[in-house]
Amino acid sequence: PRLVVAVAWVWACTALCPHQCYLNGDCVDDHCVCDKSWTGQFCNKLKLLPAKKNSGYQRGRDGTSSWGGNVVHEDGKYHLFAAEFVNNCGLSSWQTNSRIIRATSDNPDGPFTFAQEVFSHFGHNPQVTKAPGGWYGLFFIGGWTTNAQECGPVQPQISRPFPGSIPKRCGWDGLGGCGNAFAVSSSVYGPWVPHRLKIPDQYPKLWACDCDNPSPWIFPNGSVLMATECLPCKPKFVLEEKITMAFATHWNETATYRLVDQKGPVFPNMSLSNEDPFLWQDKRGFHMLMHGLSDVTVHWPGAYGYSTDGHTWHYSPDPAYTFHVEYEDGDGETFMRRERPKLIFDETGAITHLVNGVQPHYPDCGKDTSKAACAKLSPHCAWNSTACVLSSREPYSYTFIQPVAH
Repeated sequence: PRLVVAVAWVWACTALCPHQCYLNGDCVDDHCVCDKSWTGQFCNKLKLLPAKKNSGYQRGRDGTSSWGGNVVHEDGKYHLFAAEFVNNCGLSSWQTNSRIIRATSDNPDGPFTFAQEVFSHFGHNPQVTKAPGGWYGLFFIGGWTTNAQECGPVQPQISRPFPGSIPKRCGWDGLGGCGNAFAVSSSVYGPWVPHRLKIPDQYPKLWACDCDNPSPWIFPNGSVLMATECLPCKPKFVLEEKITMAFATHWNETATYRLVDQKGPVFPNMSLSNEDPFLWQDKRGFHMLMHGLSDVTVHWPGAYGYSTDGHTWHYSPDPAYTFHVEYEDGDGETFMRRERPKLIFDETGAITHLVNGVQPHYPDCGKDTSKAACAKLSPHCAWNSTACVLSSREPYSYTFIQPVAH
């Protein structure tokens, strides 16, 4: 079905205010006046503020890496649902060692402290969202049990088997696309009931065989628009991930999910490969942050798309943010990797923070991996971890949160 969403907005487009300032501002006298959270000549860059060095969820001292998540506010606490890797393993182990955890903080940017395991391995890239009727939906990749690797000297973490009966990932055969799943709970504390998320009309489409990284936007009536990334049935290149939209009349009824566009992905240009979509809606329309993958966007951790109706999408020619971050004390850092974008909103719907999975630039410390030795080469080691790398010799990754002007 074709998605039609009414947006109280009059489209205006001039050469000096392209696409009404990319749906992030007003065109005044042929100049863009940006909303508080956006900046740049055309309002297509997030207005990021200096961050705390201990922001987000950082467990480098005990050898534990994580890779992004998102935050909801409940019971006077901020709850981060994040992907974390067990057994002292790093990001390269994500397909076997990733579990979903909940961490808490008194502040939206942390620091967050581990609270509980939500789902054991395998569960990855969680996005929790509030739904009508007091429910929570937790969308993620996974839903089956994996044999976790053991990467370091720490004692292996004993994780309970994954509940439910979601089958193993179907992979590349074009018959399954079992990567997406969601879970339902009446509380952020659980218990969570997992469900397999299949899109019935997905599989005959040559461009949507294997889909994962779901990002839902649930409407007040319970219907949902969901962005997901898909691989074609017979990929020619590794970096050929395409963003696809699905719609369901009710977020908790898997049989109602259908592709929005039967012709192809929302950004059909073959040079635009993107992953990790994060979808949201405001008074001007729909927006999407992504991790850019193609040669064109290889330096774009924050690719940005926008749409007035959720059906026809446009792609910003500039990144919404970069690898670089400024800190409150005046220091700065440029990450080696910055992916998995998600946003935190306040009670008015204003953007307040950007969440990413990040990996700092770590030097090769050789035999001396002491904090003192590493601090001379990498500024991150000086304040966070006890060594430049995990015991598995893989760079440490963590979940980083940076404030946005609002």
